[in-house]
Amino acid sequence: MGIYVNPGNKQFDQDVHGPIYVDKSGLLTFTNLIFAHQSPNRICVSRPRRFGKTMAINMLTAYYSKGCDSRDLFSNLEIGNDPSFNQHLNQHNVIRLDIQSLAKNAKPPMSPLDYIEHRVIAELKEVFPKSLSQDSYSLYEAILQIYKDTNETFIFLLDEWDVIYREDRYANIEDTYTEWLRSLFKSIETADCIDFVYMTGIFPIPPQKTHSALNNFEEYTMQDPWDLAPYTGFTDPEVRKLCKTHKMPYTKIRKWYNGYFFPGFGPVYCPCSVFKALNKHSIEDFWKGTASNAEVQEAYQSELPGVREAVGILLAGERVEIKQACFKRDAQSPETAGEFLAQMVHLGYLSYDKPSQTASIANQEVRDVFFDKLEKLPEHHIWKIISKSKQVLEDTLAGKADAVAEAVEFAHAYYSNPLTYNNEAALGSAVALAYQYAWAGDYTLFWEFATGKGYADILLMPVRASSRNRPIVVELKWEKPADTAIQQIESRKYTDRLVNYPEILLVGITYNSDADDPNYKKHTCVIKTKRWQTP
Repeated sequence: MGIYVNPGNKQFDQDVHGPIYVDKSGLLTFTNLIFAHQSPNRICVSRPRRFGKTMAINMLTAYYSKGCDSRDLFSNLEIGNDPSFNQHLNQHNVIRLDIQSLAKNAKPPMSPLDYIEHRVIAELKEVFPKSLSQDSYSLYEAILQIYKDTNETFIFLLDEWDVIYREDRYANIEDTYTEWLRSLFKSIETADCIDFVYMTGIFPIPPQKTHSALNNFEEYTMQDPWDLAPYTGFTDPEVRKLCKTHKMPYTKIRKWYNGYFFPGFGPVYCPCSVFKALNKHSIEDFWKGTASNAEVQEAYQSELPGVREAVGILLAGERVEIKQACFKRDAQSPETAGEFLAQMVHLGYLSYDKPSQTASIANQEVRDVFFDKLEKLPEHHIWKIISKSKQVLEDTLAGKADAVAEAVEFAHAYYSNPLTYNNEAALGSAVALAYQYAWAGDYTLFWEFATGKGYADILLMPVRASSRNRPIVVELKWEKPADTAIQQIESRKYTDRLVNYPEILLVGITYNSDADDPNYKKHTCVIKTKRWQTP
C-alpha cells in the first residue's frame, strides 16, 4: 500500500463510518462500464467547491486499488449488488494524485511537476523494482516500461487537476503541465497501459490553454452533468431521508440549500452545506465560511459590460440569460458578461437551466454570500437600494404611498442604465430590489403570479400569516395614473387566490417616461387595503 501508487481505503472508511453518509457507489457501476468498452475511458468531472469531489476520489480509490481489501466497505452499498462488483473490486493498479497538495508542497528548485514525478516514480520503483532498475525515468517512461515488462495497466485518479490553470502562481508552468497531461493521457503509446482516467476539479478543460491536447476526455459539468447527475450532489429523496433520520425540518433545509436543478433529473443540494446543517442541527449559511468568495466581490466590481446589470437582475430574484456558446470558452478567463456568468455557474453561485438558457442565484445560502459581500461595499449602487428596503416594507404596511414611490424612483434610477430604463422588466427588477428586505425574510416573491383573470406583476406572500404580514400585490404601469394599476388588480381579480387572508395590500406603481414632460421619470404610487366581506 502506497501514498500515491495503490493507496489504501482509510479515507473512504472514514467517509462511510462518519456521522452522515450518502451512498453514491452507483458511480462505480457507471465507471465499471469503461472496462467493457461501453463508455469513454478518459473522464473529466468539474464541480464547485463543497460538492464532494474528493469523496468521490476516495471511493474510486478504495474500490479499484490493489493496495487494500475493501469488500466489507462496499458489500452493503449499491455497488455490492451490481454484477461487475467482484470483477473490479481491488483488482487494479491505481495512481491517485491530489495535484493541489502536491504542487503546494513542491520546494524550489524543484518544480511542481518534477516533484509529482519524483514522488510517484519513487513508489513505482518499490512496487515494480525489476522494471524500473535505472535511476532516471519520467512518469510517462515508467508507465510504458512497467507495461512492457509485466503487462500491468493503471488507473489514474486526479483530484483538483485544474489548480495549475486556476492559480496565478503556476502560470509559468501551464504549457508544461498541458504537455505532461497530453503525454500521459492522449498519446498512442500510453493508450493500452492506462485503462481509465478520472480527473475532477472546479472548471472544465480550458480549450484556449489545452487546444486539442485533451480533447479525448468526456466532460461532465454543472451545465451538462449527463449520466453523472445523481452523483453531483445530494438528491431530493436523499435529503428527505437524511432530514427524517437526523430530525431536521426538510422544508427549511430545502429553502436554504436546494437550488440546483438538472433537466430530467430534479433538484440537487450542495452536500457540504446539508452535511453541516444536519451535523450541527443548525440551518446557517455555511458557504461563507468555506472560501473567500472573492468571485462575488469581483462580480460587483467587474468592468466587463453588462456584469453589474446582470447582478442587479439576479439579486432582484430574476433569471439572466447565458447563451450556450459562453460555456465553450475558457471558464477561467472570461472576456464577456456571458462568459463571466458561465464561470459563476461552474463555481456554484448560479444554478443553470439549460432548456431556457438562463441562470439564477442558487439558493438562500448563496444569496447570503452575495449580500455579505455587497454590505462591504457601501457605495455600491445596489447596496444603496437594498439598504433602504426595510423602510420600504414599513412604509408599504403603513400605507405611505409617496414614500414608496420615492424609494422605487431611487431604485429605478440607480439600477437601470439609460438604454434599459424605459423597460417594464427594469422597473420590475428595481421594485424587487426595493422590497429586498421583505422577500429575503418574512415574504416570498413571485413574478407573474397566475391568479384571477391574468397574472399579477409581483406578489409578495408572507411566509407566515399575521396581522402585520399581509400579502402585497404589486402592479406596474407607465404613462398612466397609478390608480389604473389598482383598477387592473381589482377588475382582473388578482386577489382571488388569496381568500384565506383577511387583508391584502394592493400597490400600484407607475412613472412618466415622456422626456418633454416636467415630471419626466416621476414615479407615483397608490396603496389600497382590500378586506374580504364576511357574509
